[in-house]
Amino acid sequence: MPKKRPIVILSVILLAGTAADCLPKASYSGALKRELEETATHYLENLRWQQPEDAMAYVDPAHLKAIWADVGKFKTIHITDYELSDTVIAETHQTGRVRIAYTRYDDTDLRVANHIRDQRWVRRGRRWLLMFEQDVVPFEDLSIDP
Repeated sequence: MPKKRPIVILSVILLAGTAADCLPKASYSGALKRELEETATHYLENLRWQQPEDAMAYVDPAHLKAIWADVGKFKTIHITDYELSDTVIAETHQTGRVRIAYTRYDDTDLRVANHIRDQRWVRRGRRWLLMFEQDVVPFEDLSIDP
């Protein structure tokens, strides 16, 4: 009587492989989302503690000059609080967006201001790097001229 063991093992491996193909995409996206949020947090912490040079380690070199012009202001600006929200990873798993809300004041006038910004990140190898940031105008700040 011929042995059927190799066929059974092969069938189990194929079934396991097919099931595994369905699972990793969601868990991989979740892992990338956590990585991106951790990276964005490190970036913001460096800005919060007035270490803009250290924050630049999280910036894509192709966009360093444009972002440095903005981040250079953080030598006189103090972030007192921030919150990350609405993190989205693209289907390609190579880009992502993080929305941040933060409270800050400036040494020059000591006014407290709240800001909402969208950050766009790109994955280079195993690292997330910031491409650009832009202000988001909250709905209540929009005015319609008659």
